[in-house]
Amino acid sequence: MPDPFLTPWMIATRSQMNKTNTFFADTTVVYYRLHSHTLLQEAVKQAVANGDVVLNNFVRGEYIRGYVAGLIELFTVIQAEKSVSDGFHVFNAESSKRPRKLANALQSTTVRFKGFEGSEDIKKTLRRLGEYIRTTLMKFDAAFPTRVRDPLGCDIGVMSFPQETYSEDQILDFYKELETTRDDPACDQCSFRKNQIDNLTAANIDLYSPAQQKMHASHKGYVSQAESIDKAVRSPKSEPTCWYCDRLGDTIIALSAPKDTIILTGDGQSFPVLAEILRKSLHLLPSLQTLREQRDAPG
Repeated sequence: MPDPFLTPWMIATRSQMNKTNTFFADTTVVYYRLHSHTLLQEAVKQAVANGDVVLNNFVRGEYIRGYVAGLIELFTVIQAEKSVSDGFHVFNAESSKRPRKLANALQSTTVRFKGFEGSEDIKKTLRRLGEYIRTTLMKFDAAFPTRVRDPLGCDIGVMSFPQETYSEDQILDFYKELETTRDDPACDQCSFRKNQIDNLTAANIDLYSPAQQKMHASHKGYVSQAESIDKAVRSPKSEPTCWYCDRLGDTIIALSAPKDTIILTGDGQSFPVLAEILRKSLHLLPSLQTLREQRDAPG
């Protein structure tokens, strides 16, 4: 029986997966691999068993803007509240406003830190959290060592912590650099936008029109992306802004994926449509609910 998550385009390209492939990972794959249920981790492992995994620094930048920045915000909230419990409470109350994959990852991290001995000791908790924040990027780079060119030239995606021994200033300096970069990015967003518009026009690809949105109305993630694409295309801005990257991450990743790779994602709301329109190969990982149902099925 055909997989209900696959479009005809994806079914046609799935045959490519019988040979050695290169998978281009999106940010959901990063969260699955580093911060999720063991079933999701195993799903990623099985999907790429016969291939290589790559990503670019834009994906790394999304992870920094989301997970790493979120942890630093937790760090500063604990400092401001002068209480570990109150800091966790304030932070978790704000997490509901974040994308689900990010909120889940951050919540699991706060649960972990609450379980440590002496977890109410502010100094110990901040030290543990600060060291964890530093090692988070190291684990990312170890898990995804192979990069392909980032045509957007994301400034945030190349940020790193210094190699020397941990100090609290490293965490605060990193966050300051992140905020400074967000306020005045020096990336290639504007030329990327122009090049992509030109390429799509030349290939006669309709990525975001009202007709496309109506045709794919059941994919709410795609519709949201399409609405933001329309704003970006019509934008008179002549300087880059992280505002668009925050809202168009899926589209940028889909456009950036090299033609000879297979986009690997757990996002079934935007990527199936984006990949089909852009005529790119896609492998959609099953949801945790689907994996649990498969695991618990009798026989």
